[in-house]
Amino acid sequence: LAAAPADEPERDEPVEEAEQPAEQAATQKATVSVRLVSFEASKKITVIKEVRAMTGEGLKESKEKVEGAPCVVRKAVPRAEAEALAEKLRAAGAEVTLD
Repeated sequence: LAAAPADEPERDEPVEEAEQPAEQAATQKATVSVRLVSFEASKKITVIKEVRAMTGEGLKESKEKVEGAPCVVRKAVPRAEAEALAEKLRAAGAEVTLD
């Protein structure tokens, strides 16, 4: 009987450890949207080129999207890809959020 209570805390610890990654995974979405919040006026052309490359849209559509900021550039993108896209836009002079 004394061995059973000693085993119980050991079982509780792995359960808690297993719950922590599950909670972290739940707080981070698997897919996110890349949102263009604003951009530097002097970097507008560079931002338009990046948006065009990311979306595959034409120049006119990309320009309208950038000028209409804040707007969603890409929807339902895997988190790792979204972070890479966000870094490219930030390097081009844009302010970006992941929703």
